[in-house]
Formats: sequence, C-alpha cells, structure tokens
Amino acid sequence: MGTLVRTSVAIAVLVSPAACRQERQQAPTPDQHVAPPASSAPQTPSLPQSAEPSSPPTEPERIETLLDALANSEAMFIRNGVEYSGRDAASHLRRKWRAAGDQIATLNAFIDHLASRSSETGRPYLVRTPDGRIVESAEWMRSTAAADTSTPTPKPTATEPAIRADPIRGPADVLAIIETSRESFLTVEDDEIESRTGRGMAARLRFKWAFAGKPDLPPRKFVEQFCTRSSLHGTEYVVKRTDGSTAKLGDWLLSQLAEAP
Repeated sequence: MGTLVRTSVAIAVLVSPAACRQERQQAPTPDQHVAPPASSAPQTPSLPQSAEPSSPPTEPERIETLLDALANSEAMFIRNGVEYSGRDAASHLRRKWRAAGDQIATLNAFIDHLASRSSETGRPYLVRTPDGRIVESAEWMRSTAAADTSTPTPKPTATEPAIRADPIRGPADVLAIIETSRESFLTVEDDEIESRTGRGMAARLRFKWAFAGKPDLPPRKFVEQFCTRSSLHGTEYVVKRTDGSTAKLGDWLLSQLAEAP
C-alpha cells in the first residue's frame, strides 16, 4: 500500500510541471493580440458619391455662346445688302443687345427682335454659308444655337462683363442706341409735343442725316449736329425715361457714349 501511494505521488510530480508548461504556452500573454471572432454579417462596400449634375446655361450665356459662334464662323452676314464678316456681325449684334438692356431676356427674344432683321430698313438679315447657300439669319441663328449651346459659355468674372460692349464708331451706332431704347422721346411738331418710340425717333434723325448727305461724323459730332434740337422749330429734343424723369436728348446720348469703350 505504501508503495502504491509513493508511485502515485511520483507520477503526479512528473505530470504536473509538463501540464503547467503546456497551459502557459496556450494562454495568451498581455503582449499578444487576440483577434476578435469573425462577424458573420456581410460588409456592404462603400459606393462613390455621384457628381452633382451641371446646371443648364443661363439665357445670357446662351446668347453669348451664339455670338461667339457667329464671330468664329466662316459665314458672311448680309445686312441691308452689304456683307460683313462674322466677327463684325457679332459686334453689331452685341451693340444692339447692350442698347436694348433688360428688354431682351431670352435667346429667342434676342433672335426675334435683334438678330433677324434690320431695325433701320426692316429688311431681313441674311447669312451666306461657306458652301455658298444664303439663308435668313433667324434660321441660321436657331440651328447654330441648337448645336452650340450644349456647352455653356463660362460665367463672366469681375473683369469680364456679361455683355461685352463694342466701340461706337459712327452715326449708325448712335442711332442704334436710340432705336433699341425703352425710353420715350419728345419732339415739337406744329407747336404740339409728340411722344415717339425709340424706333420712331431714330427714323426721324436718320432722315435728317440722310437729307444732309449722310456725312461720316464721329459719334459726338453727330450727336451735336443732328440729335440735340429740331432744325425747324429750334426746340430741344427730350428723353422721357422709364422712371418718369426727363433729360435733353443730346445730354442723354453723350452719357451713353461716355459709358461705351
């Protein structure tokens, strides 16, 4: 019996250190990282955010795009029987647009009221295409706008105005300012004051200029000689602004010229 007890104790002494060493090897130490159990839920991949759609071009941008297309085209612009390059035509139409102010709010209005016909004679503008065809300006403008306005003109910066003014070179440009104006114009006819639209006033002054042989005058000289007073009555022409205030036509025109480049 004593021999059996001593043998059991000896076996326990021999087995216990080995078991302890095995247990110490299996147990993680403080420096060892224990990976968390893998999650059974599937992970959804993150999707890239879609870019915001670009805003459509504004109406002034569409008009500018059309004028740029005209200026850079090889087509010839026919106004009152005289051919002009696309660049000269674009300058002329920009000048009319600038004088019209906020009366022209859309591309369609620009084509219908400014780019389709001469405000001087009423004759339609024509375009001679590079292949020799002659089409009315309105048709050419609409087809070109449909093709070109998909890429909007960059918005103007502080150094680039929305409407780029072109130089006023002579009597025809001064008359265009009057013709496209929203103001009323007062004249004396047979001792009565008559109110005229811009188109009517421009027609009257154009007649005076034509009667004098259409002298080629600088803008300021043309204003002083033809646009200040009635040659029949000697009374001064007057502008009645949209806000109800009035000014002498000569002074009003000179202020317009001062604002032009």
